[in-house]
Amino acid sequence: MRTAYRLPSTACCSLSSAVSFRHPASGFRLSFRSLAWRGTLIGVLCALVCWYLSGTTFLRILDNRAFDGCFAFRGGRPSTANVIIVAMDASSLQNLRKPLMFFSPELAKVVGYLHDQGAAAVGVDIVVPGDEDTMKYLQPGGPGPAEAMGMAVGRAGNVVLPQWLREGEQALLPPWEWLVPSTRPWVDLGSVDQSPDADACLRRQELCMKDDRGGVYPNMAIALIAKARGLSQEWLSAAELSLDGIPIPLD
Repeated sequence: MRTAYRLPSTACCSLSSAVSFRHPASGFRLSFRSLAWRGTLIGVLCALVCWYLSGTTFLRILDNRAFDGCFAFRGGRPSTANVIIVAMDASSLQNLRKPLMFFSPELAKVVGYLHDQGAAAVGVDIVVPGDEDTMKYLQPGGPGPAEAMGMAVGRAGNVVLPQWLREGEQALLPPWEWLVPSTRPWVDLGSVDQSPDADACLRRQELCMKDDRGGVYPNMAIALIAKARGLSQEWLSAAELSLDGIPIPLD
């Protein structure tokens, strides 16, 4: 025997009607078909998707390329900075006819010439690996005596030598014959580390690194500024650096 029940007409609803909830006390009604709630839900979902995609390498590359386009559209800007870059091209390297490790005498001549011309600071970014024991090729009488560069560095007194801060390893320093302390030893070395982006382009670089023991390792650019301006070690160790009232971003 079948029993049929008929619902009141007020309780009937179609499948296309809105799903709604009513709080029994306040009478507040929540409807997912309302434009306000649908817009809020879509906005939250879009924000979550954007937050997730922002950490992907692909979008970071697109963001960097967009900035590259802005710089290209802006064009070059004239500068009043009195900076001279002495570069070595492939043809000059071939004319010397010897390995880069034996360049100490030639580098010494360049450093001495720049100092005689009145350079406020001289930065050398050619990394010649040093060792506790000098190889016979770098000793006096060899094809590339390292003492010549050390004498030029000591005579100039305003030279910044390179160091390579390899993560998890001991820093790569120049030959010990080059390391002649100056009156500002905290900027005798400048790091030449490079941190390219995921697309192998170099756009940004950390200018001052610090370790857990309080050591400060300035980038070559910061070391040259401190050497040329005669800035103190306290200036270099400050939490925030500034030059002529302009802050220097370190992140």
